[in-house]
Amino acid sequence: MIRFFKSSFLVQYVALIALALALWLPAILKAGKAQPAFAGEPLYSLLASPVANYPQISVLLAFLLMLAAGFMFNAILSAHGLIPRTSTYGLLFWVIVGGSQPAAMIFQPLWPALLMLLMAFNLAFRMYEQENINFQLFNFGIWVALTALINQAAWVFVIWIFSVLFILRLSRLREWLIPLLALLTTIIYLLIFWFLQNKLVFNLKLFSADFAASLIVPATPGTFQLVMFAFLLMLFFNALSFNYSLSADRNIAMRKRKAMLNSFLIIALGAFFMRGGHWHTTLFTMLPISAHLAIWAGSLSRTARPSFVVWLFLLLALANNILYFSTNA
Repeated sequence: MIRFFKSSFLVQYVALIALALALWLPAILKAGKAQPAFAGEPLYSLLASPVANYPQISVLLAFLLMLAAGFMFNAILSAHGLIPRTSTYGLLFWVIVGGSQPAAMIFQPLWPALLMLLMAFNLAFRMYEQENINFQLFNFGIWVALTALINQAAWVFVIWIFSVLFILRLSRLREWLIPLLALLTTIIYLLIFWFLQNKLVFNLKLFSADFAASLIVPATPGTFQLVMFAFLLMLFFNALSFNYSLSADRNIAMRKRKAMLNSFLIIALGAFFMRGGHWHTTLFTMLPISAHLAIWAGSLSRTARPSFVVWLFLLLALANNILYFSTNA
């Protein structure tokens, strides 16, 4: 199975879209309403309001956003040398990891937020090999700020911005201040918009109260979902240990990019405690997990046993999705 996705032929893209559709089909047939926006998510509110009363359209839109993010994810990993340039491993594991979380298969802030974060990742990966990165740093901060206005939990990635600067070993104060300026610029635009609406004070109070109320221990997933999480973590830690045992890891650029992924993963764990403890809306961890699995698959010389394990995970994920939507109809 893994070897099949070594080259990016058209038939492989068709197979991946069919695989994604199979995993999402229970969600499409038992479509749930779009996740309501929190007070601090004005961009997501704009996206969700047109489809709020059309569950099946909203789920299809979520599916399309997931696929679009997957294609972008694969292109970024390929462009920056983390997977073979002609492979579709990034899209494969994006579909598998995203398709194993049935609670997340609704229109919700996670999917558009991941698109924004992927733009930020592309900039972060690119900056190591450039000399003058002032404009990239500003855009980097803007993408993270836009992500936070879509998904309130994404404010934790302000910390990730500065972890990336540390990994890049930027030493000038100006370079550390530019992303802060980008964040402030985005916030000021939002405040001006609220002011022109004559809702500045009201929205600030609502945002503060809503943000404080959203900090809570996440709800515990069901038993089958916990089994899926455990299986996924086993795959991830196997991939992680394999990725750091490769001779290719001596490439400093690759090591920097992997470090960015790892710091993002650690910081993303904090997002689970935000947004009212709705863990399925803060599954930002799927990005670094999918990336490490794709890097692992791209470096394998023998694929028979790994393919069997991935097939087993896929079958369990499909069974879990069917069970989840049949019991939560």
